Amino acid sequence: MTRLPRTLAAALIAGATATSAHADAALWQGFYGGLSVGAVNPTVPAATVDPEIAPGYAIFAGYNHALGPNWVLGGELSYGMSGTHSMAPSPTTITMENTLTASIRGGYAFGNSLVYARLGYQTTDVEVSTSIGDFEAEGMVYGLGFEQMLAENLSARIEYTHADMDLRRIGFPNTTNFDTDTISVGIAFHF
Repeated sequence: MTRLPRTLAAALIAGATATSAHADAALWQGFYGGLSVGAVNPTVPAATVDPEIAPGYAIFAGYNHALGPNWVLGGELSYGMSGTHSMAPSPTTITMENTLTASIRGGYAFGNSLVYARLGYQTTDVEVSTSIGDFEAEGMVYGLGFEQMLAENLSARIEYTHADMDLRRIGFPNTTNFDTDTISVGIAFHF
């Protein structure tokens, strides 16, 4: 008689644990959209002075899919821009506009939290104040982030991304390396 209650209790605990664990990943499944703000730090190795940090802004939308009890995989698109990056003491400034990023996110869910990595591709228009002609940059983007559910359909996240891009003047074949490091915070609404 004592074995049956123990076995039943063990089965209930195992079932509750499995259900709870599956709920961790399932909590993140579905469509979402939101906005983020951050600090963008560009680096141009060919320049004698690196551009200064400036604020960045983006809107994003994506879809997450639960893979088993704790793993989440999804895709995300974002559109953003940065403020004006001074290159003092030079009078030159740069601005990034029309920044489009397509990426996949994969992460591990535990409780109401998600730790994730990002891999994708980014393009951006770069305006150089002292140069004639338009510039564009494109290349790979990598990132790490942490997201926390604040309510049933609302989450907040903090993220670091690094973009390793090639910068070129439109109409010209030559490129130079153009990197950006961004730390951002965002809020997302889940549907």
